This record gives sequence, structure tokens and C-alpha cells, in this order.
Amino acid sequence: PNGIDIKRFEVKESKEEIRKKLNLPDGILGICVGRLTQFKNQKFLIKVLKEIKRDDFYILIIGDGDEYENLKKEIEKENLENRIKLLGFIPSNEIPYYLKASDIFLYPSLKEGLVLWF
Repeated sequence: PNGIDIKRFEVKESKEEIRKKLNLPDGILGICVGRLTQFKNQKFLIKVLKEIKRDDFYILIIGDGDEYENLKKEIEKENLENRIKLLGFIPSNEIPYYLKASDIFLYPSLKEGLVLWF
């Protein structure tokens, strides 16, 4: 059946414990999880982060796909390696830890059909 088992997202550790365990920065942490393609529009997050004048705002991008190398090059070109982490593929059973460690879920996709995520 369609739907999500919310028990898969239950994480007992605190946000602070998870950030320390995963070596994630303190500050405001946005997260984007999904396939790395032009339609998912993760490149937009790089543009947005350039406009955010706070040094304590970070973005994690989790996923793999055709745009991985292009995103990596764009992050380097804009000197944002310390503020955007391109983590690649993360197993689905580990995603809830990253979600709990984050403050904001970022979803820059240009369009979607019938989404069943996770």
C-alpha cells in the first residue's frame, strides 16, 4: 500500500548528539534530499546561499544523479565548500538522522508528478 511508515523516522538521539556524531556544523542547517537532476533544481540552492549573508547557515544535499559533478563544480566555483556539503548517496535508513539534525527542509524542485518519497 501507498503511504509512509512514520516509525522509520523516529530517532531517539537529540539534534545536538546527531550533529556531533555526523560531524555536522552548528548553526542553521538546511537539508535537501533527492535525485540530483536539473528538474530537482539543487543548483538554485547554491544561488540562494550566496544571497544569505549569515555565516552560520549551511546546506546539506543528499542524493546522487546526473547533476552531481556539475553541482560539485558550481559549489567550488562559488567558494561555498564550507557551507554546502554534497554528501552523495546515503542509505534510506540513515536519512532520518540527517533530517532530525537539520532545521529546514529545502525542496527546490521545478515540478513533480505523484511523489512517494522514502
